[in-house]
Amino acid sequence: MADLNMVLSEAQKLNGSISSLLRLSTYDDYDDLSGLHIDYKDGQQLFLQTELREIMEKLSDVTGRIAYLSSPVKETSRLHKNRSGRYETEKGHYYTSGSGIEALVKDDCREVPYWVWTSVEHDGKDYYLVGYKDVRLDGLTVRVRESMLEEGYRDSTGKVRSLKHFDNWAATFGEQVTAVELKPEGTGFRLKTRFARFYNLPELINRWKEAADIQTADMLKLPVPEAEYITIQTEPSQAQKAMVQSLAERAEKIRKEKIDPRIDNMLKITSDGRKLALDQRIMNPLLPDDPGSKVNACVDNVFRIWQESAETKGTQLIFSDLSTPKGRAEPKKEEAKESAGGAEAEGEAAATEEETIMEASVYEDIRKKLIAKGIPPQEIAFIHDANTEAQKAELFAKVRSGQVRVLLGSTQKMGAGTNVQTKLVASHDLDCPWRPADVGRILRTFKIKKNVEVIDNGKIII
Repeated sequence: MADLNMVLSEAQKLNGSISSLLRLSTYDDYDDLSGLHIDYKDGQQLFLQTELREIMEKLSDVTGRIAYLSSPVKETSRLHKNRSGRYETEKGHYYTSGSGIEALVKDDCREVPYWVWTSVEHDGKDYYLVGYKDVRLDGLTVRVRESMLEEGYRDSTGKVRSLKHFDNWAATFGEQVTAVELKPEGTGFRLKTRFARFYNLPELINRWKEAADIQTADMLKLPVPEAEYITIQTEPSQAQKAMVQSLAERAEKIRKEKIDPRIDNMLKITSDGRKLALDQRIMNPLLPDDPGSKVNACVDNVFRIWQESAETKGTQLIFSDLSTPKGRAEPKKEEAKESAGGAEAEGEAAATEEETIMEASVYEDIRKKLIAKGIPPQEIAFIHDANTEAQKAELFAKVRSGQVRVLLGSTQKMGAGTNVQTKLVASHDLDCPWRPADVGRILRTFKIKKNVEVIDNGKIII
């Protein structure tokens, strides 16, 4: 009669064939067998691709489990809680949320303790075994197999740090730092813990280089301009100060009263704060034009640089992700207003119209003020006016030649693929984009090396 060891032995023999099949199928956790020759216009082949992908996924799990059972035990010890609150073995192999674990448990169903494979999770108070929540981890006997150690990283002290889960990676290479930061609503400060510092950097860099080919600017030595970064700080108006206080009150109400997020939430408050910082008229079109606003500071800078670079026809970019001129390209809103029935529909259409007007105001306001100062209208353009690739190519050519000397646009529309660098002398960021990579578009490979200015109008860097 066959026993369990015989079955495992046959499974081990089968494992080699499964591994060969997985290699043949080019299976990967993040791929749909794209390494195979597949006719994507053939419905039958698409069906086979889907079915075989699922089969390979299950076979991958099977071969992983067989390999685990075949892996020798390297450590059997009891768990204890370390200084970070995680449970670890005597040799330093620790467990966190999502970690697999082989533990010796005992219950009323069996007379003797027995080994189980499960995982570790956290309930907000402490870690526990999935399926065995009554079992205490402190003092629990566990086994660590060689295959588990191979998935990890052995630090300079000789302790094994598993990297299979993100928490393990973060504990190995990262550090949580608690610091004082400005509240989202812009009033007061708070303590916030964030993942903000790295250590074990040589090991981290070596692991990263296994998958990445790193080429820094110093290594490439591409011709780029020398940039002067200028931060223009503007003072808020009394109306802006009052509105910021109202944002703080909304945030406090959300924290204390648990407001329905469909009515108000921190994302809405952050968005309103960004609009308010750009121009108070976006929030309330009845407010006056503040002479010391970001927009007016930007207009003054653009006009000054336009005059200084007149001889070379120097060009400038103005980035603003808020208050884009989309209202001019949406005539359907007027049609919606005319066709809406009843007082409620008319009210909604009127609100939509007001929102459209204000969304277009900052771009139009900058254009009007620049024209009033003396810049010819034909030298000012919006990237939003170019709706096709042909129109964009024509507009970019005009900027490169100096026919259009001031181009306004958003990060998305005037980002990658915007080839206008030839005569650029300055770039103005009216509001801060979400990604650091979106700042400094002017610092790209230039045909002519020159000095440029990168200006953040009215931004306070904290």
